[in-house]
Amino acid sequence: MAALPAPAQAMVRQSLQQIQAETDPAKLREGVARMQAAAAQAPPEMKPAIELILKRAQERLAVLESGKK
Repeated sequence: MAALPAPAQAMVRQSLQQIQAETDPAKLREGVARMQAAAAQAPPEMKPAIELILKRAQERLAVLESGKK
């Protein structure tokens, strides 16, 4: 994350907080789908940030779907 530009770091931090706070797998899946759609439109310098957010969201989704919080 340190390699990202400052605005991207702020976006990543905020997104990761929202992901960790989410307890509804359906809402998280919806967010992942939106982020994947946005990734296609994102400028190249934002792609690493989006990939990190998607990875963490998918990890969180796996935890939620396994029944843990």
